[in-house]
Amino acid sequence: MTERETNRVLVLRPLAVLKLYTAAWRRDTEVAALESLRGHAPVPEVIGSATFGRHSAALIRYVRGSAPNPASALDVRASVAALRAAHTITGPAFGRLHAPDQPSWAGFLAGRLDSYAETLTTLGLTTQARQCRTLHHALDVLEDTRPHLLHSDPNPGNVILTEHGPVLVDWELATFGDPDLDLVRLAWEWRLPPARWAEWVGLDPRSPTVDLYLRLHLFSRLMSASSRPGAASAALAHRCLTELTDLYDGIHSPGGSDAS
Repeated sequence: MTERETNRVLVLRPLAVLKLYTAAWRRDTEVAALESLRGHAPVPEVIGSATFGRHSAALIRYVRGSAPNPASALDVRASVAALRAAHTITGPAFGRLHAPDQPSWAGFLAGRLDSYAETLTTLGLTTQARQCRTLHHALDVLEDTRPHLLHSDPNPGNVILTEHGPVLVDWELATFGDPDLDLVRLAWEWRLPPARWAEWVGLDPRSPTVDLYLRLHLFSRLMSASSRPGAASAALAHRCLTELTDLYDGIHSPGGSDAS
């Protein structure tokens, strides 16, 4: 077994992957997402799920393939197309897949901002907590949208390139929301230069909505990175702080310091 952030994963190559989740809702969310997406988007098959004492588990079909290249237009566009296919699934309301209970997208995001700000304050990041709270007024730019199924963590590590195209894995954080938020997450996590956002992802980095989603994602990532030990988490927190400083100083540079 190996530790993959919050869950433990046992690869039973070449047949399946056994995932042990830290919480039942994570297992239930992933299983529900994968079952909803079968036939609509490229995702692995759920073989079964069970609970062993305090452990929630799922057995998922093993996917053979390679990691995508974030510098490859072909890999990025194929992954975006796979993500957009997933976005065709809609839900009854906004929120986590296991409990979508918000009738308003802006209302759901307001709750997330409050949660981020509270945690950032606890972590001693008071400036960022204050900035996070001020984003409430920016929610006014959001247009009405239907709740679409979002991956919520479309980083390159959650995409496997197979001979038939990309397969999207790790759906335990799936939510119902605006697809553009998922696309902003992908563009940032893949470190795409802003000049390529429009052509490769279909996003205008100058859009007020895209700017809002970028800030929201940065606060979310800063919160989670600052809560975890280790050099990788420290580096991620530093990247988030640098980009937030640039954004609030008027230097709009989505994608990181290597963006051009």
